[in-house]
Amino acid sequence: MRSNILYTIAISLMAILISSCGGRKAVMDDEYNTILAVTYTSEYCGGAYPDDEILEELQVPKPLGKETVYIFKNENVEDITALQLNKEGQVSLDLKPGKYSVCKYHHLQVAQEMEDLLSKGPGTDGLCPPDWKFEISAELEVGENGGEYTVNLHLICDPCQEPKP
Repeated sequence: MRSNILYTIAISLMAILISSCGGRKAVMDDEYNTILAVTYTSEYCGGAYPDDEILEELQVPKPLGKETVYIFKNENVEDITALQLNKEGQVSLDLKPGKYSVCKYHHLQVAQEMEDLLSKGPGTDGLCPPDWKFEISAELEVGENGGEYTVNLHLICDPCQEPKP
C-alpha cells in the first residue's frame, strides 16, 4: 500500500515537472534545429600597456565555454531565454526564423539594476551604473531551415572595477 502511494506521488511529480518545462521556450519551435556557437574577444583590462602580441591574441575569438548567455527575438525583449553553453561554447536548440540578440547579461535584470540605482535619487554619484552590460551582445539572424551559427561577444572591461596597476 505504502509503495503504491510513493509510486503515485513520484509519477505525479514527474508529470508536473515535464509539463512545467514545456512552456518556457517561447522563442523556440520544434520545427527548426539550430546549433549556436558563442565565441568571445576582449579588451585588455590589465595594468601596464601590453605588447602587440597580447593585444592581437585578445582579438582572436575563443569559445565561451560553460557559460550562460541569453537570447531574445529582437521585437520582444520581454521573452528572454537563458542558454547554458557546453565546454566548446555551443548549444543546440530549436529557433524560429528571425532576428535575435544574444547577450552575456540578462537585459531585463540590467534594466532593473539601472532603475533601482536611479530610484535612489541624489547622492548616487559614487555608484557605477550597470548600463555598460548592454554593450556585450551580438545579432543573430536565423534562416528558414535553422543551421549552424556563430556569434562573437566582445567583452569590455568593467568600468566599475578599480583600474589594475
